[in-house]
Amino acid sequence: MTDMDIDRRYRLLTEAARSVSIPTLLVRGGRSDVVTPTAAEEFAALFADASVVDIPGASHMITGDDNSAFLDRATDFLNAL
Repeated sequence: MTDMDIDRRYRLLTEAARSVSIPTLLVRGGRSDVVTPTAAEEFAALFADASVVDIPGASHMITGDDNSAFLDRATDFLNAL
C-alpha cells in the first residue's frame, strides 16, 4: 500500500464518518495498545452524534477481557436512545 492509498483511504473514511447521522458508540479498552484516548476522541468528533466510553481494565479485545462491562455500556447507550 502506498502513501497515496493510505491518504485516499483516510479521506474516504473520514467523509463516510461525517455522513453518519445516527447515534454512534465507540467502546474503548482502557488499556488498549491500538486505540489511544486521543484517537478515540478524534474518531468520535467526526460523527454528528457520537459517544466514547472506556472500559478501564480491558485491553483492545474488550469482550474477551470483560464482556459484561461491554454489554453494560452498550445496553446503557441503547436504553438512552
